[in-house]
Amino acid sequence: MAYHTGVHNVQSAKTVEEVMNALYYNKRDYAYIKENYKRLAKAIAKQAHYDNLTTDPEKTAKVMEKAFEKTFKIIDKLLPEVNEENLEVLG
Repeated sequence: MAYHTGVHNVQSAKTVEEVMNALYYNKRDYAYIKENYKRLAKAIAKQAHYDNLTTDPEKTAKVMEKAFEKTFKIIDKLLPEVNEENLEVLG
């Protein structure tokens, strides 16, 4: 988010954190995130627009989708089986 917005401060991280915290509190797991990442990217983009970090939510959503896809590739290579035991490593 910081590279997309050009804002390297707490606010750009907070925008992503708010959406990810909602997932955590609703007990959503990695499989859920992987399945719904486009919806989550839109939620992050909407929040970024609301926080006045971006002006084009659709473009931001596409950037966040790519960020999720790259993250999944990294996680899947490092930890082929995401389960309760290795979630701490992901953190």
